[in-house]
Amino acid sequence: MDKGRIARRTLEGERRRRERERYTEQELVEAIREDEARQGRSMTPREIESFVRGFFAPEYADDLRWRSPVEERELGCPGCGHTWYADGGAEHGAWLPASEDDLYCPVCGVEGEA
Repeated sequence: MDKGRIARRTLEGERRRRERERYTEQELVEAIREDEARQGRSMTPREIESFVRGFFAPEYADDLRWRSPVEERELGCPGCGHTWYADGGAEHGAWLPASEDDLYCPVCGVEGEA
């Protein structure tokens, strides 16, 4: 099996896992009720809008990252000279690997250079 096919399968599995972990509407309503109970008053409509944006912000950021095109980069180790490939995507103008572990040389553990 080629590296591209393995990477695509891995990313697809990660996407499915993230979709299963998404918050539900019921969880949002419960979180609003908990926050109102903690404050001792009902939220205004504007407060609810802000709360909803904050509640889903981490998922939204993940969606942007996972929906960006996947780009494979060749990385080289300045320590041992080993070369490897990592999948990733552009985020805020910079390429980031799909996994933080992909930044480090699988042979010696030194951070690689593109």
